[in-house]
Amino acid sequence: SPVGSLLKSLEVDLRTSPNNDWLMRFIDEPNSGAVLLTEFLRYIQSDDVERPKKKKYEVLLKDGVDEHRCVLCVRALMGHRYGFSAVLGYEDSLGVLVLSLSSDSRKTRSIIYKDYEEANCSCCCG
Repeated sequence: SPVGSLLKSLEVDLRTSPNNDWLMRFIDEPNSGAVLLTEFLRYIQSDDVERPKKKKYEVLLKDGVDEHRCVLCVRALMGHRYGFSAVLGYEDSLGVLVLSLSSDSRKTRSIIYKDYEEANCSCCCG
């Protein structure tokens, strides 16, 4: 899917980009990348399975692969101190991530467990 390709490319950029300025611009207003990723993940998880009315919006159909790739993007974002703070600073971001534990994908569930472990360790130990 086009969304899946975009998320895959974004995850690679978030994971490998040495440019902190780019990362900060992605996270900060007006882009609000951490917020958008969290809200897109919430959209994918929602029970509303209404089909788009126009063909051009079919790109927004929900897909388990897109959920996994979105979780990978959030994880890559949390791999940076600034991104980690941005994700945890957004209301209910961890709650949205926890909803992905119901995913059919073992890989997705494993990533969520690791993210939760890191978040708990950071809050308790750091």
